[in-house]
Amino acid sequence: MMSSCANIPTKNVEAINLGSVLALGKLIETNPNTAAHEIDLFVRLYEMPVYENDCFIETHGICQNQYYVTVSTFDEYPETNVFKLKYKGEIVDSYWMEDNKTDYVKLMLVMEKYTGDALKNNNSLINFQFKVLVELTPKSIRQTRH
Repeated sequence: MMSSCANIPTKNVEAINLGSVLALGKLIETNPNTAAHEIDLFVRLYEMPVYENDCFIETHGICQNQYYVTVSTFDEYPETNVFKLKYKGEIVDSYWMEDNKTDYVKLMLVMEKYTGDALKNNNSLINFQFKVLVELTPKSIRQTRH
């Protein structure tokens, strides 16, 4: 018999079905894989389709995605958390911003309002690009749209 214990507070994720996110969500690795960056936190994004939109013509498809961010320290007994991003759409780029704070990450996400598939299917959609600055600690998230 195997068992484990995990500290995954769910108060921040508005009662998501965490099993669906982990099983069905598309994993997006965010941590830089170069020795030039000293990384204090391990951060991942999970992309989940939003099924409530109807932007496809004569068919069904994914108009936008919802994103969840997991964060963990690299300690022997790591602090972990999961947060829901408040902006929907499609992340087309992401990059880390330099900062020297401990257990703190600044991540810039470049997003578009609609998915690429939605734009290909329906040329009447008005798409726009925006940036979201995500500031993370193991206990908190701050999201600012730019």
